[in-house]
Amino acid sequence: MLHLEVHGDLTFQVAGAKTMKFEEVIYELVRCALLHEGELDSRVRIVESPSIGVDDQGNFLFSVSMIMALCLLLVADPKNIRIRWPETASFTVEGRTIRFSDVQGNPKKLVDLFRIISEEQSNRSLKGGAGERHAP
Repeated sequence: MLHLEVHGDLTFQVAGAKTMKFEEVIYELVRCALLHEGELDSRVRIVESPSIGVDDQGNFLFSVSMIMALCLLLVADPKNIRIRWPETASFTVEGRTIRFSDVQGNPKKLVDLFRIISEEQSNRSLKGGAGERHAP
């Protein structure tokens, strides 16, 4: 799993001395591009590896895990408690299905669930991958 802890602005060096904050990249290259062009900006790359940053060609790298985490944070945000999600709305993380309704409006529950998943993953690694997955 991807673990990213940031204190302060997350800023990327774009070209020369030019920088962009994380929120600017998301707004300009993801949100605006999707809204106006119907696709991500060509400088945005979604990657399987736990990466975030800028590659040698100036492309912004965002991991699938980070995108899933951001989506789940939106679901868990108490401000979004009134959104009605279909009962089937869910994510699968490390083989475990997380239904939106299980964490909606409750960031503590989301964090606790990820801790459990992380601990189970660590325990499996220590045991050589053996073990079953159980629902929380």
